[in-house]
Amino acid sequence: MKNLFTNNQLQGFMVFSHKRNWETILAFLEETLGQKQFFFFFDSERGYHLKVFGTNFKKVQLNIISSYLMSLPIYDVTVSEDPLFKNLPDNSLHTITYIPQPINITYSDNLADNEYLIFLRNLSSVVIDALRYNDFFIEEKSRINFAIQLIFMALVKANKEQIKQELAQTLENNPNNIDKNSPLVNFYREVQEIESEERIENWVINWLNIASDFLNIATFHTLVESICTMLEIRSFVPQLLYTTKAVLQF
Repeated sequence: MKNLFTNNQLQGFMVFSHKRNWETILAFLEETLGQKQFFFFFDSERGYHLKVFGTNFKKVQLNIISSYLMSLPIYDVTVSEDPLFKNLPDNSLHTITYIPQPINITYSDNLADNEYLIFLRNLSSVVIDALRYNDFFIEEKSRINFAIQLIFMALVKANKEQIKQELAQTLENNPNNIDKNSPLVNFYREVQEIESEERIENWVINWLNIASDFLNIATFHTLVESICTMLEIRSFVPQLLYTTKAVLQF
């Protein structure tokens, strides 16, 4: 297995700002750094912030971003504060010198490093576009729902039998406790017909193609772990894998 931050020469910085500003900040990052030139993770350690990674950030770009942050509103902070490691100031930029283990992702030796970085950039672009359409998943409590949407949409064009085999081999056997008429299964079925809808958002079309291409070269587990890490819900990876295994039985 390979490691995202060991196998790739990445630079990173953190943008500390309240999550209400994230949609605006991410749009500005695309303008400044270029679309699909970076990927990011939501985070709330030491204050709400975005962890942003790429391969070639220029000092002038970071200075432009720092200046821009000063123009953004400051909101009341609701993130808990460690008595030793105080929260960092809102609307500030800090370069990353240490990558915390919780955001380090492992992936198969068979997956080329550049292909995985391309996927992370594409996934980030999809999330930014989805934010413009509906920002409900900015709230932590809604991110699991958004992750389920992304995961179920990723299955639309996927080889479902191959994914079923992967999950059967990697997950412990557990009884299927989801009823075939449950809202979750009905939602899964609806999503599988999404391409037949008359109106479909561009970010959805893009994600269907991005996910399909990625699952041709990578494992379903890597896709789910990437989504959950980006949305700061990594602890839910096992539950979402088991959920997928269950709905694929119908």
